[in-house]
Amino acid sequence: SSNFNINTDINLDYFINVIKDKMVYISGLNTNFKFSRNNQNVSFENLFGSLSITNKRIYTGSEIRNLNADLIFNQSKLIFSASANFNNMFDGELDGKLLMNPNVQTVLLERVWLKYMNKEWENVNDIAVDISPDYIKLKDFQIAHNKTLLYGSGQMLTEGNLDFIFGLKDLDGGLITHYSQGIANPKLKIDLDFETTVKGTLEEPLIESKLSANDIKYDKMNLGNLACGLNYANSLVKFDVRFLDSEMNYNAPRLVFDGQLPIYVGTKSVESIFLKDKELNIRLISKGFNLNTFGDLLPFIGIRNGILESDVNITGTFDDVKYSGSLKLNDGFFRLK
Repeated sequence: SSNFNINTDINLDYFINVIKDKMVYISGLNTNFKFSRNNQNVSFENLFGSLSITNKRIYTGSEIRNLNADLIFNQSKLIFSASANFNNMFDGELDGKLLMNPNVQTVLLERVWLKYMNKEWENVNDIAVDISPDYIKLKDFQIAHNKTLLYGSGQMLTEGNLDFIFGLKDLDGGLITHYSQGIANPKLKIDLDFETTVKGTLEEPLIESKLSANDIKYDKMNLGNLACGLNYANSLVKFDVRFLDSEMNYNAPRLVFDGQLPIYVGTKSVESIFLKDKELNIRLISKGFNLNTFGDLLPFIGIRNGILESDVNITGTFDDVKYSGSLKLNDGFFRLK
């Protein structure tokens, strides 16, 4: 026959099994599969088919509920649409295409929608992932909630070379407190930006990150500015966290927490990511820093006052940590929430 056709339905009320000490439970599964092709042509041009799946619940340690998925094979395109609830924590929807070409396969995500803790996130433009024998490339990854934007782009070559940038822009205080405390706190005024670049290779990555938040306010109190940096290279994590006054004087911060940690974060197989024979160095320095900067931001405690004077140094190795310096808290006033 010059044509090949399949049409089948599978309906499963429930299925339960134990695989490698892990329970697998499926209920309310319904599938429909159709497929046809012209046997006289070996290309994708005469390939057609569809697959539809609905499912009430899948449990394998994690849980998926109300899964709906549709896939349509249309010549050299695969069109897909899916939605589900994951662990009763967030809902997701995904629509897109897989474009199959001789040298590059492109996954085009036309709709990405997530709802987590009643906050909705959605893509700004079509997101593309190009897959070829030489590279995997991410283009125009942008997902937004109101003015808050998650973004990313870059590529990984088959040799393992990396060139990525990821970031978070205009994260406001309402969203921070909603996710950290379960309820938005309108008293916190902040716009936080974060960006990180990843270069190097999978085994030896080079990471540079920066975080900033200017003109932080809580209720009627001006808390100043926050500037953070984190770099990784050659099995060494270097970090620098500074609270600055309203004049943004980087060299005269109100509080400094910085240092370096010998930690390996690549993909090589190592006995421990903590390099126990290498030196670590951490400092906490403050002159009259009022801990009420943190106000009600911490989960279990509210800070009303507390003047921190500190010059603390932590040195040595992970197996032999040495502490020196002094730390003093004056006029502390805290309450449990």
